[in-house]
Amino acid sequence: MRPHSMGSSRKSSSSWSRIQSRTSSCSDSRDDRDSDLNARCEDLLKNGALQRFLKQEPPRLRTDVDEMPPFECFISDVQAIDAKRKFMSDVNVGDELCVRVRRVELAAIYVQPLCVLRPFRRTLSWIDDFQVLVNRNVQSARDIRPNDLLKVVVAESDEARLLNLIMDDSAELLSEADLPAYFRSSKSLQRGCTFEECLSNYDRLNNPNLAQLYGVEVDSTVSFLPELQGVDFSSKTRAPYLRRKQDEESSMQSTLKGVERIREGESQLAIQHFNKALSLFERNIEAVVGRAAAYANLGDYNAAENDLDKALTMNRNHGNAQAYMVETLLQAAKKMEELNKLDEAKAKYEKILRIKDDTRARERLRRLDRSPAVQEITVTKRRKRLSSAEKEEIRRNEHERKEKERRERRKTAEKLAEIERFIAQLKEEKT
Repeated sequence: MRPHSMGSSRKSSSSWSRIQSRTSSCSDSRDDRDSDLNARCEDLLKNGALQRFLKQEPPRLRTDVDEMPPFECFISDVQAIDAKRKFMSDVNVGDELCVRVRRVELAAIYVQPLCVLRPFRRTLSWIDDFQVLVNRNVQSARDIRPNDLLKVVVAESDEARLLNLIMDDSAELLSEADLPAYFRSSKSLQRGCTFEECLSNYDRLNNPNLAQLYGVEVDSTVSFLPELQGVDFSSKTRAPYLRRKQDEESSMQSTLKGVERIREGESQLAIQHFNKALSLFERNIEAVVGRAAAYANLGDYNAAENDLDKALTMNRNHGNAQAYMVETLLQAAKKMEELNKLDEAKAKYEKILRIKDDTRARERLRRLDRSPAVQEITVTKRRKRLSSAEKEEIRRNEHERKEKERRERRKTAEKLAEIERFIAQLKEEKT
């Protein structure tokens, strides 16, 4: 029995030594990891940063900095009784209010709640018939008068009963400057101002430094939704593109109304529709050409020429703009001839020839280039020398010239009819 016990004791001692060595190695590795972690923590929090962090007070919601008026300042369809009931359900014990003294009694004062100082934002001054009785220390020598501003604390809140407020007799009176910034902003809010308008003008929200401060890319398309990850949103889905398309459609509708007014002979009203169309989309060339036609119908050839110049600047090959320009310049040149402004009439004809090779403009320009005295003498001599055959040739040429002018006018009328059909087709597609 003794040899067996000695063998077993040697086995047990060897097993124990292996366990001790394994435990020692584990503890050594654990100590190494702990020391490494401690070193890293020391690197992260140096110079007592951990102690300063632990001594920091927990953050509190501040209502004295935000200048944005609360949402209730922008609504007008909420009854005072509903707003009062909502406030009674939201307020808790310990909340601080700012009140205005309305009446002072010996043992109590009547106050009107103006706003919440903390922990949330709420304007209460607009709620009608909202007064609270606050108990007062009779032995206190504090001088309280009507219209004074006080800070009170909610001692009890129950929707079925009035508020139970208490005030600190040792606290000083509040001034207008002590009121929260959001409450002062709500007092200066213009009548009829919407929440969106006030929000768009809010300086803190429009601070471009916020994007750099928080590391947010304004134009990024990063999304945490799996379906939208890696999606490259094109500009066609953005608001400016959609707004521009809506403006173009509305501009074309106003253009169609202007064309209808021209057909009815109401050129002045047509100009108003064209002006509206151009205010929505200034590069609507059809509206520019239509307004030029309306000006020409009213005899204002200069305004018509300016609009047609603008249209040809947008598209120099626009057929309707070229046709209207030629007719407008012809009428304007004839008017200049009647007023004996031959140089201006000549300039109009030359401008027509730069746009189009028009026979009428070339013929009139040729007559203006010749001297009136020479022309008269030449015509008199030719009349004396002309034979019957030559006179017939002249009549035939004159007839051909008139026929060519008639074909030009018919071609212009066909173009105008084509324009009207095109606009009518656009109108049918819109409807």
